[in-house]
Amino acid sequence: MDELSALVLALAVSLDSLGVGFAYGAKKVRIPPVSLCLLSGLSMAAMYSSMLAGRVLAGLLPAASSRWLGGAILIGMGLSSFFTAWRSQRKKTGEDKLLSLRIRPLGLIIQVIEEPGRADLDASGEISSGEAVLLGAALALDALGAGLGAALTAFPPFITSALVGGAALCTLKVGQGLGQRLLRLETSWATLVHGALLVALGFYRLL
Repeated sequence: MDELSALVLALAVSLDSLGVGFAYGAKKVRIPPVSLCLLSGLSMAAMYSSMLAGRVLAGLLPAASSRWLGGAILIGMGLSSFFTAWRSQRKKTGEDKLLSLRIRPLGLIIQVIEEPGRADLDASGEISSGEAVLLGAALALDALGAGLGAALTAFPPFITSALVGGAALCTLKVGQGLGQRLLRLETSWATLVHGALLVALGFYRLL
């Protein structure tokens, strides 16, 4: 059952990668194999490191408190995804504007999260290794929070991290292929499903 929960968590964390891949596919931006591996590796490393930190924190807390805190983190991240999807819709209707920070490199990472196309800094139509690190850092932020919550609710670190890396690789590739073929498909659904899965996992781990 832990393995099944880990697979669901990996898919939830990687749905953002599906949306990013779709956006690049629609814009005909290519992600070479080396860049795909970098993106996958960064997500896996972020997940594993945050889960190790979560294990340390779990050792300092009573078992019940650790489980409740971990579940609350997953639920909170899921609810945050709902807000992100709502905010994205507001931007499309002109009710909100993209927040642009001038602090570098932090501001650049924030812009990449809001608008993945910004990762193609040289507008070459291809994500280079350096640009993949930038994009991977943005995507890995989600894995950091999810990894902490997962470790506190006793997810297996190695299996979960490996699944996250594999899922990120697959969803980026699938998303890119879909984007090249279905240019008008709405992508905010991925954020909503991502949030729903995290909320469901959070409540499940509290049982």
